Amino acid sequence: MFLAKYLPFFLLLGAAIALKSDKECDLKQALDKCIKSDFLIESADKKFKNLPKTADEMNTMCDNVKKAEDCSKDFIEKCAENSKESRALENSIDGMIRVVKRVCKTDAKKNEFVSHTEKCGNAVLSDGTKCLNEYKKQLMAASKLDDKDKITKILCCKIKDIPPCVEKRMKEKGDAICSEKDIEYFKNVKNSMKEEMVSVVCGDFDKDESKCAGVEVPETKESPDDKSLGEIMKKIMDKIL
Repeated sequence: MFLAKYLPFFLLLGAAIALKSDKECDLKQALDKCIKSDFLIESADKKFKNLPKTADEMNTMCDNVKKAEDCSKDFIEKCAENSKESRALENSIDGMIRVVKRVCKTDAKKNEFVSHTEKCGNAVLSDGTKCLNEYKKQLMAASKLDDKDKITKILCCKIKDIPPCVEKRMKEKGDAICSEKDIEYFKNVKNSMKEEMVSVVCGDFDKDESKCAGVEVPETKESPDDKSLGEIMKKIMDKIL
């Protein structure tokens, strides 16, 4: 779930990059094909599937990450029109894969990951979805605006509310479910992912925290439950690119 929230940035880049028109070069289809580790994507009912909680499940996930890497490289070679597009796609797709590969690097790291997901990570999946839904609702409101600066500010600043929201939910579970070590572990993974992924799109907002002062989000009565983050993000990109 903490990784899944970054997937829409691939869709965002797809909106910004003029990929070849070949039907095999649709970015969303490529992601559906390449990213097979279930916890990295929203399922059809807009919920995230369980994180690995056994050694066998972890090994399956790590095998899928290798397949995803090979698949994404094939997609980039086939579909990027030029070196600039290639670099943008490599930075984004490989950014996420690099973080997951670190978790899969040794048996010790795999066991460490499972030790934190077995109880804590899976215990907060539904709560984490609520945190994500709040961001989705904010983006839905932003998509109704015409001011590109305001839309970008909501896009890049409000995503920062998700990690503390999830952390709060973890603490509410109590130390028996989510210990301080669990919380710290997920913080570190989140920071690694942010360094690899979010800076591709929102680097200026990370460098200067003052840019996120006074973010105003319009009210909306729309429900985010039946929309994926990717769908909403595509609308945002149509406005600001």
